[in-house]
Amino acid sequence: MKHIYAFETPYEAVKYLEIIESFKVKLNEFKALLEKGYELNDSPRGFIWTPGDIATSVFSDVPIPAYTNRHLVYMTPDIMEWRNFFMNIYGNVENEYIKDFYRNFKEEHILTIAGHEMVHHIDLFPDEFDEERESIWFEEGMCDYISRKNLMTTEAFEIISKVERAIVAHFNEQHGNRSIDEFGSNSYVHDLTNIMFDYCRSFLTIKYLVEEQANNNPLEVFKRYNQWHEAGRKEPLSTYFNVENLFISLDKESII
Repeated sequence: MKHIYAFETPYEAVKYLEIIESFKVKLNEFKALLEKGYELNDSPRGFIWTPGDIATSVFSDVPIPAYTNRHLVYMTPDIMEWRNFFMNIYGNVENEYIKDFYRNFKEEHILTIAGHEMVHHIDLFPDEFDEERESIWFEEGMCDYISRKNLMTTEAFEIISKVERAIVAHFNEQHGNRSIDEFGSNSYVHDLTNIMFDYCRSFLTIKYLVEEQANNNPLEVFKRYNQWHEAGRKEPLSTYFNVENLFISLDKESII
């Protein structure tokens, strides 16, 4: 994979040389893991490292400064941009655990976002990039799970799991009345709080399926997913997996 610096001046690009070079090594190792274990047969051709405002207003109008298409991944490597991005969403949440996590968002978390974008390219997902994707929660949640499980320490993985469970608990009353199956391309017309709520509960749903239903084996969950797909997707995926009410009893008090 190529790593391309897309900054307005050479001086700006130099600031990110160290972190991008560090990411290159780790992402190449992660690429080998995906090729061996998850059918990554056509990896992204490269990463376009660029400031968040250019990612979201020049290369695309996607409101999150990390995304992929058929050939390339676009994202910002700037840790302060990521901290500001999340604090703009969660800065007013009455939960210091959530706010403290994003105030201190780390480079390893940026790395897992890059890994997430790579996982989108594995062939275990039957939908193509140019197709309308149904029940996107499965793919988005699995991208988070595989990336985090392999690029984070066990402690860091448990911490981010707890943070995202707290987020779902906090916003469950506001956003939880929508089916997780509604998470899709139309989600991006909603505000970022709504979008990130769907990412969090997608990850937590996959975590539940892998760890509670499949003996910690993501491939077993993929097997069931592809059985649903090959049978013609006759029912909503959340119904098929029996997870439509997974967070129904989750509330703020049970988390804080």
